[in-house]
Amino acid sequence: MIKAFVGQIPILGVCLGHQAIGYTFGGTVDLAPQMVHGKVSPVYHDGTGLFRTLPNPIEATRYHTLIVNEKDLPEELEITAHTSAGEVMGLRH
Repeated sequence: MIKAFVGQIPILGVCLGHQAIGYTFGGTVDLAPQMVHGKVSPVYHDGTGLFRTLPNPIEATRYHTLIVNEKDLPEELEITAHTSAGEVMGLRH
């Protein structure tokens, strides 16, 4: 479904949604090295798009068991946000 709408309408994926976007374009979704449920942590971003008016880093409450693997990320996806440990928290197509 994601590929059917690419280029036609903007698509925003949050949490499992951004993981679905990563997977749809050829990335892999793996178990996170550490599950993070209901914890606040800093998320660093590139200051563009949705992030342009937000402080950097932002304090985000996380609920993650899965992550998009940065090593397998296709070239058409750009990392826009990450944790201090380097886990992908935001993608742009």
